[in-house]
Amino acid sequence: MSKDEGNAHLKAGRLAEAIASYTSALGAPSLSKEAVAALHANRALAHLKLNAASECVADCDAALSAQPGYVKAMYRRAQAREALGSPADLGAAFRDAQAALRLDPENREAALLARRLKAAVDACSAADESAPRAATEALRRAVADGAGEEELARCVGRISKVAEDRSHGPALVHTGAAAELVPLLPREDEVVDASSLRMPLVGLAVEALERMASSDLLPGAGAAAAGGLGAASPASGCGTAARRAICQACEGQ
Repeated sequence: MSKDEGNAHLKAGRLAEAIASYTSALGAPSLSKEAVAALHANRALAHLKLNAASECVADCDAALSAQPGYVKAMYRRAQAREALGSPADLGAAFRDAQAALRLDPENREAALLARRLKAAVDACSAADESAPRAATEALRRAVADGAGEEELARCVGRISKVAEDRSHGPALVHTGAAAELVPLLPREDEVVDASSLRMPLVGLAVEALERMASSDLLPGAGAAAAGGLGAASPASGCGTAARRAICQACEGQ
């Protein structure tokens, strides 16, 4: 089978047959890098039309490996990554579209795709920034309103959940999450046993602080910005009164 046969199948909408033809053609000996790139790029288009975005990305990767700077492969990979839809994929798609435009500034389709992807990336960034702020504000309001242990634990658990994503650590620190969490921990000079330990509140607060401390903070900036976050971090050996109290409480049971 040949590239021409694959192209005929693709034009007629016989996508499975097109993929089979391109796959067969790729097995031919002594193909030039340009031919390999074109076959992968065409097979990528067939995958894209079948909504097989991951397979399309893989073929575009192969095309670009054979022929770096292949605008058609960059554009199709951007389309496939847009279809995958995760924030990481949208960011990668936008970079692909930008790269295609740098190489072919007159490419109208790439320009339209880049504009659409920028809007999607900006929307994702706004959502990412709002999650830490909303979680911190919820705890701040609960503390100010004198909320009970159950509501406080729910709010602290929400912060801990947000902190699971390491990229949210700096935003949580910036919004003052650590400053709200640290007062919920036992003081260093307090003697805490299993009966007086405020669980699950204390455990959730320690968990949230430790996740923030291990997040993608700038080196050396985390503890200072958190105003006490370092004291509860794994980097300091978890040497807080809270962590010791939890361990002691477990040992005493």
